[in-house]
Amino acid sequence: MITIRPATEADIPLVFAWRNKPEVYQGFYSQKSSLNYFEHLNWWYSRPHSWHMFIIMLDEKPIGLINIGQCEHWSPELGWMIGETEYWSKGYCQEALKLVFEWLKERGYKHCHTTIKWDNEASGHLAWKLGFVLQGEAREGESWLTKNLTTNYLI
Repeated sequence: MITIRPATEADIPLVFAWRNKPEVYQGFYSQKSSLNYFEHLNWWYSRPHSWHMFIIMLDEKPIGLINIGQCEHWSPELGWMIGETEYWSKGYCQEALKLVFEWLKERGYKHCHTTIKWDNEASGHLAWKLGFVLQGEAREGESWLTKNLTTNYLI
């Protein structure tokens, strides 16, 4: 069963390990190689207090992370990763994102958005399945997509 829980400082080493897997960070826009621990800590602690990080749990095992940023705006930004690659393409991130959509709706949000690198086919397909709509180019090589949280999921 998929659940989400708030990320804590105890998760810092685990998320560091996930972010340093080339097969994971190749889907990130700004990270081009592995990080040292200081760079990771800087990233972790630079998140504003209005941002939220959730660990994706498969039963009792942490398998990924969802970031929710820009919560002070009308449309928070979502980012996600399944850090344990043996769990890719099994629908777990989709289920976790549905839980995040509910979390956002409980807080009064009606929309959210994400950006996805053009060559990140898995995240692009997931966003399409969840009802995200392409709005245009965010940065070079990256699409900007929005989701209306008041509509049903496509599947």
